[in-house]
Amino acid sequence: MLDENLSPQLAKALDLLDERATVHYITDFFDPGTEDSVFLPVLGRVGAFLVTRDARQRKRPAELEAYRKHSVGAFILGGKNLERWDIVKQVVLSWQQIKEAASKASRPFAYKVRAGGGKLEGLSL
Repeated sequence: MLDENLSPQLAKALDLLDERATVHYITDFFDPGTEDSVFLPVLGRVGAFLVTRDARQRKRPAELEAYRKHSVGAFILGGKNLERWDIVKQVVLSWQQIKEAASKASRPFAYKVRAGGGKLEGLSL
């Protein structure tokens, strides 16, 4: 599931290009602006993972509690002030690693996806 701070077109492109994954955009299921503490429990319940640019999400008490209580997995895109194409490249270059980590990591989990690609960095929750 791609968060609202990413492009819905990126979610559609990943969904079309990756025959082994179903990729949704957050507003496919929730109203725009829905609080993270509302949708995170649903993601945990259905076993979906979140791709987001919101690095502060795991620092806010309500969101952190939702991660832990509902066993949510997240990939947080690193890098500040990136252009749209840099973000697309970041996600595409890391997509196989993201899927592999999501299938193997015990939940809850959070990984940082570096702006230039490379190894995912585990983050504490």
